[in-house]
Amino acid sequence: MRNLIGVVAAIGCCVVWPAEDGGEELLRVTFDEASSLLVEGLKQMGITPSTNAVTREELERLWAADGISTAEAERTVDEWLEEPVLQGMEEGDRLRLIRLFMQYLRGSSVHDFSEELRRTEEKLLEPAVFRPVAERLALYCQSDPGLFPDYLSGAWLPRGIDALGVSHARVFRKGADVEMGGGFYHFGYLLTLQSVEGGTNHWHLSLYREQSVSTNLTVVQLPADRSLSADEVYELVCTGHDRRIQAAPTQPAAWQGKAQFIMGRKRWDDAVRVAEEWVNAVPEDWLGRFTLAHLRARQGELIRGADDFAAWVEAKPTFVRCIYLFLFDLREGRSGPALDAVRRSLDQPFVELPGERGSKFYLGFQGAVYAFEQRDWRLCHQLTDKMLTDGRLPRERSWHRDLLRIRAALWAVDANWDNALADMRSAAGLRERSRFGEDTERTEDEALQAAVERRDKDWIMDDRNWRGGRFKWFSPYETDDTGIHGARGVPNPYP
Repeated sequence: MRNLIGVVAAIGCCVVWPAEDGGEELLRVTFDEASSLLVEGLKQMGITPSTNAVTREELERLWAADGISTAEAERTVDEWLEEPVLQGMEEGDRLRLIRLFMQYLRGSSVHDFSEELRRTEEKLLEPAVFRPVAERLALYCQSDPGLFPDYLSGAWLPRGIDALGVSHARVFRKGADVEMGGGFYHFGYLLTLQSVEGGTNHWHLSLYREQSVSTNLTVVQLPADRSLSADEVYELVCTGHDRRIQAAPTQPAAWQGKAQFIMGRKRWDDAVRVAEEWVNAVPEDWLGRFTLAHLRARQGELIRGADDFAAWVEAKPTFVRCIYLFLFDLREGRSGPALDAVRRSLDQPFVELPGERGSKFYLGFQGAVYAFEQRDWRLCHQLTDKMLTDGRLPRERSWHRDLLRIRAALWAVDANWDNALADMRSAAGLRERSRFGEDTERTEDEALQAAVERRDKDWIMDDRNWRGGRFKWFSPYETDDTGIHGARGVPNPYP
C-alpha cells in the first residue's frame, strides 16, 4: 500500500516518472501542485473534489464507513501521515491530500491496487516464501505464549514474507495468521493445528483471501514437544530487526522497532547499546536521542541522559524539539526543566521540520496544558498566543477550538470573564461537524462555558475538568512497529 501512495501521482508531494535505469524516480513538487494533480484527476472522473480542511478523526471514520475496523482505520491514517513523501508538510495539508487521495482511490477501478495485490499473492504461493513461514509460525504456536505480543510485525517472520509488506501476524495455541493488504482488501496466511498423531503435530497452512476460497499450501509436521526458548525467540526477532536496519540504516523506524522489542524483554543494557548505535547512525534524529535519554534513566543515569538530550536540543533548537525535551522531562518527573523546555520553545519559529513527526499544534497544545497545570499563567498565555497567531490556524479547526478553550480558561484565571465568554462562543463555532464528535465537543464546551458564566475559578483552574477526555501526553511509543493502537503491553522506555 505504501508504495502505491507515491505511484498514484502525488498523494503528498511527488510525481513518479520512469528513470533511466528502467525503474522509477520521485520528483518533488509543492503542496499546491500535488493537490492540483489530484483535483484534476477527480474532475476527469466526474467526482467533485473535497478540498476543505479535515481532521484525522474524520479520515478514520471515512475508512470505517467502508467496513474496516477502527484499529485498521487508525493504522491506515497513521501510515499515510508518516509517508516519507509527505514529511516537511503541515499536518493539515497532509490530511487534506490524504482525503483527496481517498476520493481518487474510490473513483479508480479497484483503487489501482489490483495489479500490486496480484503480484504479492503470486509471491505468497511460492514454496520458498510459504514454507519458512509455516515452520516459523508452527514453532511459535508450540512455544510459551508469554513470549509473544498481541500482534507481531514482519520482523518476527522470515525474510521472504517480511519483504512483501506484512501488516501484522498473530500467534495462538492452535493456530496463527499473517495479515496483508488493508483498507478495502485483506489476504494472507492462516495456520491451523490439523491433527496430533503419535506425538507429532500436523500444522496446515493456507492462503486466505477476503471474499474468496482459501488455497491449501502445505502441512508442517513437528514433534509436539518441540518449542523455542526465550533466548531463541530473542535471537530470531533481533535478526529480523537487523535485517530491516540493514535495508534502511538511516530510517528511525527501523531502529525504533529493534530498541522497542528489546525494551519489552527488559534487556536494558542491550537496549542502551542499540539506542547508541541509532544515534550514531542517524545523528539528526530526535527520537533516537529521546529514547537513549530515557533508557539511560532506566539504568540509573538520569542526569547524564537528560543533560545529553538537552545539550543537543540547545545546540540545534526547533520548536518541536523543545517540546520533545519537555515531554522527556515531564515523564522523568522533572517539572522545572520541563517548564524551561516549554519556555525555550517560545524563541523558536512555530514550524515543524521534516522528520520531526508530530504536529506543531498538537505538541504546542501539550506544552500549553502543562504550563497551565503548573500554574505558570504567563508562559501558558505566551505559548497559546504564539499558536493563535499562526497563519495556518484557519485550516486547523480542531486545534483552533482547543486553543480558544485554553485561552478562555486563562482569561477566567485573570477574572476577565467577558473575554473568556467570547472565546468560548468562538470555540463553539469550530466544533466538529459530524454526528461522531460534535456531541462530545458540545458537552465539553458547555461544561467550561457554564463554569465561566458562574465565574467558578476553582473549577476552571483544574484543567482536568475541561481539557477533554481524549487528552493524553504525546508518546512516540504509543504503538509498536505494527502501528496497531490498543495492543496490550506495548514496550516503552518510560519510568
